[in-house]
Amino acid sequence: MSPFVHLNPKAVWSGREMIFWGGSGPIYPNVGGRYEPINDVWVSIGGDAPMGRGGHTAVWTDTEMIVWGGGYAQEPSYYYLNTGGRYCAFLPRIREHASTDL
Repeated sequence: MSPFVHLNPKAVWSGREMIFWGGSGPIYPNVGGRYEPINDVWVSIGGDAPMGRGGHTAVWTDTEMIVWGGGYAQEPSYYYLNTGGRYCAFLPRIREHASTDL
């Protein structure tokens, strides 16, 4: 079972794991996770992450997840973002910084 509670995160499939980021709810998390179905393991990702957001776009480039756009609500307004970030799924130095949640 996933240790993450995100409403409407964006997800991509890398060919061996699902990678997801962001979402909405009472807060806009600037964290994500990876799910490896072969081992049934969830791993959190964070670190030098873009600002939390919902309604964003995510694409898979064959080596990394790129997140762009979206926004966040701060009553009474909604703010659109023209920023994003990248998560490289295959760089060991980045994966070393991910904490494992079981």
